[in-house]
Parts: sequence; structure tokens; C-alpha cells
Amino acid sequence: KPQYLLMPTSAGIFNITLRCNAMPKLDLGFVVMRQVAADRGGRKTSEKVRKNELLHKTTWRPTDTATAELELVVPSDGNGYVVIPCTFDAGHQAAFELHVISVGGDSFAMTELLDAGAAAPPGAGGRTSARAGPPLAPGGTAGMNPTVPTGGSGSGSGGTSAAAAASGADSGGTPLGENEVATVSEGQGLSKKQLA
Repeated sequence: KPQYLLMPTSAGIFNITLRCNAMPKLDLGFVVMRQVAADRGGRKTSEKVRKNELLHKTTWRPTDTATAELELVVPSDGNGYVVIPCTFDAGHQAAFELHVISVGGDSFAMTELLDAGAAAPPGAGGRTSARAGPPLAPGGTAGMNPTVPTGGSGSGSGGTSAAAAASGADSGGTPLGENEVATVSEGQGLSKKQLA
């Protein structure tokens, strides 16, 4: 599951926008959580959400855009905020765009958190590439423009709204194009007893 680290260098109001042009429209949304020392490499790994870590969650509804305006401070512990774009139902994959804009021109950095917690290097194939590595100048914006990879790499390729899509193919191995949605199943499935 993609996760992005938002690190404001000064307090301010930030607009976060998630876009997905998939058809049919998905129940789209995102959560913003406080990063804590227990997060593995900075990533949220627990399935349980603790109230003290949850800063904001959008309403999941069939749409192509989810937005939030948040007032963020620079955390005193040196951690940042983890933005997690997702769909309401598990297993949906599609290309998406994630944009952050500072309303007052406050500087910030936004990077993708990989499984090991390291930020994605620019131009990394198979994952997203950030257009905002170091803190931006006042009035800055940052955008993640992940698309479902179709065999290429470089700026703007890779990443999706589900972890299984990192390969850029549906569960049958067929490449996904822009605006296409694939459904995958995660987990163990039903046992023989449950199927009976």
C-alpha cells in the first residue's frame, strides 16, 4: 500500500488532493496519520488505527477526487505525517495523483515511503517519483503522479492504490492501462469448511 511522508518545515494550512480517473469510479479517500517512532522505517504497518495517531480521514465515496484542508504543525519529535491513499474496499487498483499545496506558502517536503522506509529516488521504475524531495521554497507545491506501469520506468511511472499493483499487472499478469481498474484478492481466502 502506498504511503507518503509529508514533512512541513513550518506550521501552516495544507491542501491535500487525491485524484483517480478510473471507470467505474472507486470509493476513494485517504487518511493522514501522525508518524511515530514505532513505525517500521517510517511506514504504518499496523492494521489497527490508534486515535492519537489519526489526524484526518476523508469520507469514502464513488468519486474521482478526495480533498482535505489541514492545519499542520512541525512535530516536536522530528516525525512527520503519513498520507495513505486508498479505496474503501480492498483489492482495487488504479492510477492516481496525490497533490499537496501549502495555502500560505509554507515550505515542506513530500516523499514516498517504501517498504523499508526509505524515500523513493527520483526516476525509480516500478514506484512513484516525487517532484518534491528537499523542502520547497515558500509557496511550494508537491505532487505525486503515480500511474500504473506498463513496462517503462522513469519520472512519473509506477505506484498505484494497492500494493499488488506494483508490478503493473492484474492478478492474471495482464498490464493495466491508465483509467483501468483491476480487482485482486488479498489474504487466505475461504477455507474448505467455509466453502462447503
